[in-house]
Amino acid sequence: MPPATGGLREAFLALSVLLLSLLAGGVGFAVVEEVGLPEWLGIAILTFVGYAPPLVWSLRRLGARAAGGLATGRAVIGRPRPSDVAKGALVWVSAVVAQAMVAAALLGFGVEIGSNTEGLFDDSGFTAALLLTAFAAVVAAPVVEEVVFRGVILPALVPRLGRVFAVVAQAVVFGAVHVDPTGSAGVGLVVVLSAVGAVFGAATLITGRLWPAIIGHALFNGVVLAVVLIAGPEVLGG
Repeated sequence: MPPATGGLREAFLALSVLLLSLLAGGVGFAVVEEVGLPEWLGIAILTFVGYAPPLVWSLRRLGARAAGGLATGRAVIGRPRPSDVAKGALVWVSAVVAQAMVAAALLGFGVEIGSNTEGLFDDSGFTAALLLTAFAAVVAAPVVEEVVFRGVILPALVPRLGRVFAVVAQAVVFGAVHVDPTGSAGVGLVVVLSAVGAVFGAATLITGRLWPAIIGHALFNGVVLAVVLIAGPEVLGG
């Protein structure tokens, strides 16, 4: 894992770059939709504009910590190892269990969870829009979000908050970022996804690597998308 350094300022900057990029990507998607261009183009713009800048910025920050640049940042992340796949599967199972336990507790207290999957896969068939959405969810999002949250933000928080509170803090922010203000998602979804983010954060600290969390994140998103594709978003509470 990247060294524990940076402080609250770096954590805030990483989050700001991610949010501003996602906002810009969302505006691009809305413009494409408004003028009637193909949906796949909007998804491509949303994915590239939303994820490329925070990835480049984060890798540069990781490289700067090691007195290098972008290439050094990529080297800090390293390449996936065979053992990362098994660990990633365990991370995924742990995330699913955490999600289920927290969701059950919330429902027991009468708290609605909601969903951020409304509108996914409205069109049938393997269209370009579907394939791009799957790429964004299973490849782009896990890589970029893990580099930002567990690669930059988490190590930046550890020196100030300690390992436990740093995991909790980045997890809550991770959950909040995934709420779609135009959908049915609310506080319940933030809490559920915060539990998932806590698993990813803990896994990164325990393994000392980002790849188990990246792989676990990709499996988590992939299964969710498969469920939505087969059964519809209603099965997840949408």
